Amino acid sequence: MEYAGMRRQFSTYVPPGLCDSQAKAEAPGRGSALFALHCFGCTGGTMLEAFMPVARRHGFILVVPEGVDSSWSAVHCCGTALEMGLDDVGFLRAVKDSLEDRLAATHGRAVADLASRGSTFATGWSNGGYLAMLAAARSGPSPPLFQAIAPISGFQDAGLAPVPQPVPLMMHHAEDDRFVSFDGCCRRGETPPRCCCGITGPCYSAPKVFEEWAVQVNRCEADSARKPIVVEWKHRRIGVTCSSASRCAANTTLCRHRRGGHFNQHGFSRTFPEAMIEAIGNFFAGSAVRSS
Repeated sequence: MEYAGMRRQFSTYVPPGLCDSQAKAEAPGRGSALFALHCFGCTGGTMLEAFMPVARRHGFILVVPEGVDSSWSAVHCCGTALEMGLDDVGFLRAVKDSLEDRLAATHGRAVADLASRGSTFATGWSNGGYLAMLAAARSGPSPPLFQAIAPISGFQDAGLAPVPQPVPLMMHHAEDDRFVSFDGCCRRGETPPRCCCGITGPCYSAPKVFEEWAVQVNRCEADSARKPIVVEWKHRRIGVTCSSASRCAANTTLCRHRRGGHFNQHGFSRTFPEAMIEAIGNFFAGSAVRSS
């Protein structure tokens, strides 16, 4: 597609049998669009492979945009897109606006009609996580671009614009992440860089951003974000603690992985723990809102 004078690309994956009458009756989230945003230096293929099982299980239409030179412009990160000052939030909105016509042309009117009544979600890894949060927070007076987000190893800090309605959030970040620090990327004076790729922000930690989103966006009571409901679960040797604020207008959860790194232990082609992907899929399914 053409956007802002540049040729931009995105791909879609529609799970088999999406429009079967029995399938449509099983879950209200069927036909919802799930945007999956790749990391800096990656391509959409990584996200496509990781989230196809989620799309099949829940009946989501997977939407995989491609960044310019494998990068996204998202305030703090990264690469060519950031240097050029590209409007990648605008690009994502253009993709969303064109999705119904694309699906009608490639998969038929029934799939397009199903998508038109579904929600729109976003997950993003690293640079893609930065962009997912930015896009959800900076919609201006319009409804949020995404109805729920699940950033992985990337987050935005203070200065969130007023959001017209709550946006469910599930953050996943590892305490030992050396690419995007759990404690924030802010560089002070002559101290060594805390994050990769020239990232110098945000200065807030992942828990601080979680609290900020809980209060500013999802209207949680402040104390509930500072003293959240905590659930622990194990995945092999990786301990995971998920904390959810209570008394909120929308689900607000931070999952901290004690030994997950940047979720790239096997390289940048095959990466995420299956349990984390499954949790994200269930989170989106629970956030689905279908119009009549």
